[in-house]
Amino acid sequence: MGRKIKQSPKLPAEKRRHQLLQAAHQLFASKGYRESSTDDIARKAGLTKGAFYFHFKSKEEILLALMRRQAEGFRQILTEKVDHMSGPGDLLRVMLKECPFESSREFRSMVDIWSQAMRVARIRKYFTQIHEESTRFLVDHMAARTGWNRDELYQSVVLTLSLADGLAAHRAMDPKLVNANAQIALFRSMSESWLSRKKRMTKKRKV
Repeated sequence: MGRKIKQSPKLPAEKRRHQLLQAAHQLFASKGYRESSTDDIARKAGLTKGAFYFHFKSKEEILLALMRRQAEGFRQILTEKVDHMSGPGDLLRVMLKECPFESSREFRSMVDIWSQAMRVARIRKYFTQIHEESTRFLVDHMAARTGWNRDELYQSVVLTLSLADGLAAHRAMDPKLVNANAQIALFRSMSESWLSRKKRMTKKRKV
């Protein structure tokens, strides 16, 4: 299980909360959500079970807090990069190059969260909400640059995010399966070719 996180009893409440989140993240990544208990989390954080329940009502609640933290990190990356995205190829590049889930253990942790999202109504609702918010955010900021209508761009963003998830899964299983630069270039070429063809067809209809 590894060493427990060093904890000083003099740390303020926010620091103790951070320790619990860090411990939960490490345990969920190594043992999985279902196999990790609140006792495990408190012990790894160097705190009592009472301290855990002072900050979180349940294991489900600390999972939601981790999801919020991950969503905020993802949104920060998108906010920093979105002004430089001119199409789906750029979005795929950001997802593969800037994605925080680089290791197989990190990705397994994310998959475990996804599996919980499908089983627990509260988590599923939040997971769906943050996914939709991220998609809408990208559509709003990319619409003026791509030349796509919003419905097409929405479907393109959903497709790109799904492709990025699939490539991340392959990379977690075997890094040799994913040549990010080549796959990004191919996807960019395909999307640009489709857009160019669509523009030509639209122009012909107007003539």
